[in-house]
Amino acid sequence: MSSLDCAAINSKQAAAQTIANFLASVVATETGLERTGYSHMGATLTDTVLQAGLNYRSVVLPRVRHVLDVYPQADTTTNFWQVLCDFGPGTVLRWSHPEKIQRLSRIVDLFLTKNLETESDVASWLSSASAAAELLSIKGVGPKTLDYLKILVGIPSVAVDRHIRTLFRIVGLEYKDYDDFKSVIYQAAEILNTQPQILDGIIWQYVSARSRETLHTCATNHVRAEAK
Repeated sequence: MSSLDCAAINSKQAAAQTIANFLASVVATETGLERTGYSHMGATLTDTVLQAGLNYRSVVLPRVRHVLDVYPQADTTTNFWQVLCDFGPGTVLRWSHPEKIQRLSRIVDLFLTKNLETESDVASWLSSASAAAELLSIKGVGPKTLDYLKILVGIPSVAVDRHIRTLFRIVGLEYKDYDDFKSVIYQAAEILNTQPQILDGIIWQYVSARSRETLHTCATNHVRAEAK
């Protein structure tokens, strides 16, 4: 291993400790957003496709609940496909912009081709080497959406979003690469003795519930406390 590799590892370990120190009291006292499967492929795929770039509480979650409540029969991929055919994806998702609708259609088509009918089927398939590449080949599906889907089907992962990036910035950590963010959160979760997807949810809850000014104040106070 080169000296540069060792330096990178040590840097990530230090970054993970910084995140863990900052979040230790939060992990002990706050409940994060728990992203779990719905045992309903219509809801799982709706959540997966809509989450990128949209407000989760006001835009995504109401639409996921709508699919669960209005189309309970859409519990498998085939049944969800039938609902989309019968009622139209715009009506089912209550969404008009074609980009996310096209993305949903391509994912549904892929899952039908692979005979992936349930969250359990998807989880098993995602353990294969080719699965990630096939999903990432769909326009608009990036590493975050892939990791988000993994979490929904029960695979421990971290979906690096703007909340995680914001947290890194306010504690003074400068990273750009998606996998670097993810690696640090995995290590921080290990330090805090929790699962990475749980820490992901705690970070989402913590950052989304506070203004930028409040977050910077919290970070400043933490640095001062650490310096004593």
